[in-house]
Amino acid sequence: MADSGELHVTVCLEGDPPGPFCIGPDKYQCQFCSKVGEYPALVAHKQTHEKSAVKHEGGCKWIRTPAIMYSTHVATTLVPILAHILFYQFPMKPHRGPQTLQERWLLVFIYAPYLLVPVLLLLTMLLSSTYSSTSKSGHTSVKTKKTN
Repeated sequence: MADSGELHVTVCLEGDPPGPFCIGPDKYQCQFCSKVGEYPALVAHKQTHEKSAVKHEGGCKWIRTPAIMYSTHVATTLVPILAHILFYQFPMKPHRGPQTLQERWLLVFIYAPYLLVPVLLLLTMLLSSTYSSTSKSGHTSVKTKKTN
């Protein structure tokens, strides 16, 4: 168990301070360390976390470009792999590959998450306003522009 004088690393989103959670009747535990006690005792403990917490604004806009590169690489790599599984005539020897259509589709479904997760990541990075490289205040809607 942690020493009471030991510092705890606390990172929280700006405006989202850490709070204790209930683990039993009149028994709470700190969200970031192993301190357990009654709620009033943990309120002061929570305030020490708030004072020393690293405030994180979220968003991490820098991750957009690496995530786009990673997701497109993985997704485009999986396309020929899945095509190979579906259309290649695997030999029986020395190692038997999928022979029936059912075996091939089973293998495709096993590989499917490795295609779907990067595609979802790519769509998130491209369509989410959180990771957009342009600020919304800089855009002017076509409807709001005045023509003389």
